[in-house]
Amino acid sequence: MKWQKVDSPLSKLKQWFKQELPAQRHNASFGGGFVTGYSFKYRMKKFPTRGLSASIVDQYNVGTYISAKRVIGGGLLFGPLGALTGAVLRKNGNKIYVAVDRDGEIIGTLEGGAKDLGKAREFVDTLNRSAADPDNQ
Repeated sequence: MKWQKVDSPLSKLKQWFKQELPAQRHNASFGGGFVTGYSFKYRMKKFPTRGLSASIVDQYNVGTYISAKRVIGGGLLFGPLGALTGAVLRKNGNKIYVAVDRDGEIIGTLEGGAKDLGKAREFVDTLNRSAADPDNQ
């Protein structure tokens, strides 16, 4: 006898929302910007997504580096062992930038860490899908 996956009432409700309410298909956030349905929110402003486009413009990589503040602070607080620990614990400076524009004019630049590359791609895809959605009036 094979086991069959049974949809829970909650998952059926979620599927219904995605099918019946097109605005629910487009939800994402990255670097202080939010896509909710057919609107883009950034820095206390709300823009309709129609006509917007987003892209990952730069993956700025400065690598890891030793911060003098960490070495001095560790040395002052915990002596030579603290200075060594401050030197070993390096700061990561990898950044990802997403540009949101309308007709060539940049509306916002969102910034996130290198570990958020997947989230940035998801945000860009969601915003572009929302802008191209035929239900978006």
